[in-house]
Amino acid sequence: TDAAELRPTTAITYGLWVKADTLLDDYPLFKEGTNTGYGFYTTGGGTVLRGYIRIDATWRDNIMLNPPATGTWYHLYVTYDGAIVSYYVNGTLAISVADAGVITQEVGVALLIGSGGTNRGWLGTVDEVRISDIPRSAMDIRTDYNNQRCSACFWTIGDEEEQPATPGPPRLNVQGQLNVQGQLNFP
Repeated sequence: TDAAELRPTTAITYGLWVKADTLLDDYPLFKEGTNTGYGFYTTGGGTVLRGYIRIDATWRDNIMLNPPATGTWYHLYVTYDGAIVSYYVNGTLAISVADAGVITQEVGVALLIGSGGTNRGWLGTVDEVRISDIPRSAMDIRTDYNNQRCSACFWTIGDEEEQPATPGPPRLNVQGQLNVQGQLNFP
């Protein structure tokens, strides 16, 4: 999609969970924009995983994992508050770089997950992609990581299923973690 909400210019937080089956060079995991925007990709023959953002028409990218391992889940986040770009791996700050400016965005280019828009599709799994137009704090990112890193701790309530063709009674199908503050009411 090419929604305006996916093209913030002053601040952003974006992140995901990723697991590679095969690592190849210059394969995007997640990408917003063609010659602008933000995302994650591999370089160095697949031995390096980078996060990037384009600020004032200049690419800003940093190594996040060197080398990433196949078959291992990673929690990756990048935040930008208008002055500092911060890169997080598994809930921990990997590097922060001072860089003031405006995020360069491009209208008419779709957000791509697991694809670079060419014949280079990500060879693995991408999950829990999140994008917001505010810079989330290190504590927020650490909490997000801690709440999702133990897949054995997740509850599964029912199987995934498509929506019924005709409206029926509400259903609760949960794959993953269920956090409830307050009360759940079922008819």
